[in-house]
Formats: sequence, structure tokens, C-alpha cells
Amino acid sequence: MQLMPATAERFGVTDACDAVTNIDGGVRYLAWLTEKFGNPLLVAAAYNAGEGRVMEYGGVPPIFETVNYLATVVNYQMGIEIEPAGKATPTALSASPTSGAAPPSKAPVGGIIQATKPGEFVAGVMEF
Repeated sequence: MQLMPATAERFGVTDACDAVTNIDGGVRYLAWLTEKFGNPLLVAAAYNAGEGRVMEYGGVPPIFETVNYLATVVNYQMGIEIEPAGKATPTALSASPTSGAAPPSKAPVGGIIQATKPGEFVAGVMEF
């Protein structure tokens, strides 16, 4: 797992290259974040950007890398495949042509769905 040196030290990871202690420390860190934030999106945001940034912004920090990371995690959990920027033009999950469903629409490039309005924080979570 990827742990910052101070976080690794805090959770007893003395050798980040030792898979057993690294994963043990990382899992304990995720459990600690879950207890602290209680929201899986905030846990993932804190793992990516640091718990201090999540607390500073009162929710998901408006950092491109973090928002993209959350989109990637959520898309993976939902089984949605979105091509990274620079690949061939992706399409949304396609319906079978015989199903009578509408043709697939263009999916967002870069792994995130663009907001149609500026993001707002609602109950500590950025709403788009």
C-alpha cells in the first residue's frame, strides 16, 4: 500500500517494502480513517489526499488528483469502465442493439464525469 512516511511510522510500518507489515499498517490506517470519517468517499479521499486536507475542506478536497481517484474507485466498484484521457474515443456502457435501448452516449474522457455546475459540499461530501 502507499503510505506516507509519517503515516507508516504512526501505524508501525518500519519497512514499506515488506508486504506483510505494509499491508497490515495500511489496513489499520484505512480502519482508522473509517472510524474517523464514517463515509467511504471521505475515507478514500483521506487516503489519497491526507486526512488533514479532508478536515480542512470539510469534505472531499477540490484537488484534481483526488477527485479523479475517487471517480476511478467508484467507477470500479460500480463496474463502469471509462477510458483514460488520450485513448480512443470511449463510449458509455453500451446497451445491446436489439434491446431497444437508446444508443450509447459519449462517456467522459479522463475517468471523471464533469460537473455541470460548481461543486458544493453537502454534509461533508462534494455534490456535483
